[in-house]
Amino acid sequence: MAVNVDAGSQLAEAIARLFPTVEFVSREDAAGLHQREFDAAVLVGSAPPEGLGDHLQVLQFGGPPAAVDEWIPIGDNSRRQARVRRVEGARARNFVLGDASAQLGVTGLVKRNVLPEPGSEYKVIKWSFGSSAAPAPPGRQVTEFAADSAGDTLAGYFKRSDADEAGHLWWLPETAVVDGAEWLKAAVRWWQQIDERSFPPFATWTEHSDWMTKAEIDAAREIARLEAEAEEFRLAHEDRLKQASAVQEAAQAAAAAGPRRLLVAQGDELVEAVIESLRLFGFTVVDADELSENAQFKQEDLRIIDGDWVSLAEVKGYKKGAKASDLLQIGKAVEVYIGRGNKRPDARWYIVNHNLQTPPGLRDVALAGAPEVAIFAGMGGAVLDTRLLFTMHRAVEGGQLGAEAARAKLKQATGVASV
Repeated sequence: MAVNVDAGSQLAEAIARLFPTVEFVSREDAAGLHQREFDAAVLVGSAPPEGLGDHLQVLQFGGPPAAVDEWIPIGDNSRRQARVRRVEGARARNFVLGDASAQLGVTGLVKRNVLPEPGSEYKVIKWSFGSSAAPAPPGRQVTEFAADSAGDTLAGYFKRSDADEAGHLWWLPETAVVDGAEWLKAAVRWWQQIDERSFPPFATWTEHSDWMTKAEIDAAREIARLEAEAEEFRLAHEDRLKQASAVQEAAQAAAAAGPRRLLVAQGDELVEAVIESLRLFGFTVVDADELSENAQFKQEDLRIIDGDWVSLAEVKGYKKGAKASDLLQIGKAVEVYIGRGNKRPDARWYIVNHNLQTPPGLRDVALAGAPEVAIFAGMGGAVLDTRLLFTMHRAVEGGQLGAEAARAKLKQATGVASV
């Protein structure tokens, strides 16, 4: 991206030649761009845009440095900043070129664009706590293109944040933009050395657009268009994936608060989950604990009704196996129910979530081999594993099983119902 770059300048032309995808924007508009669509940014004469991606390699002419501030764990937790400040009072007359100027081939540019007139006012870049100088964070020291006799940096580069993927900032005084195209070429050459994936080097000069034929340029533009199209598809796919992930998270939360409780819960929470499933199947379900007749002594947990058909049910949840003694508890509740003038219930159910710390698919059959089950079945009793209720709940919700068929299956069950 190119921020506040004059569209008619040599710098703008160089940017367009060197990069297949470019957005020329103001500082305000830059904040709305998807940062991951870009590998580099060129900034001219302003503060960096908000949210400028850490990964970007940045060439900046003037303005506050486009770098991430660092907190330090001392004193009042002051913020350590890379800042540009104006040198006041006595000004240097002697300046030193940094080794990087020669190594990167920018000595001439530094002399023309960076070194101020001896004794004149100029700006420097340095790390500071407020108005006081401070050492650079580890790994983020400024590599100088030039410095004054006091050791203050007039121009240079450093890592923009401490993130592994962070790009570097080349900071230059705004006056250097007069040779912005040459500075950009120098920066790109260096970026090609440190990040070949994002800035692949030209294999030969014949692959540079300045020396291509029209057919080569057309083909290169088509490739760039297709690559941009592929990147657009990738970003759209990422957005759809994020949306699907959000839907999945919502579904998982709903399951945890809903039918999955049949597989993990105990006590009142399990009873509530059983009630919700049975009502989904079309049963009328009464929480017997709320009946005034059971206020003094607890009897069955639930009364399940379908027309004239009635079943009494006990609901239990165990970390270990189901208990055969629970069947006797249901029998006692049935006798109390009949003793109060009610007709004998059509069924009696033992609804159990057992071995709940074991994955559902690895759990044993509830009360497998227990002799009490045969007696219980002879009285119209059924042992209903909550795994059965869960699979039926899902099938009814999904339309694979009708509510009427679900009720019929449960009403016909005796002994240990098949999961």
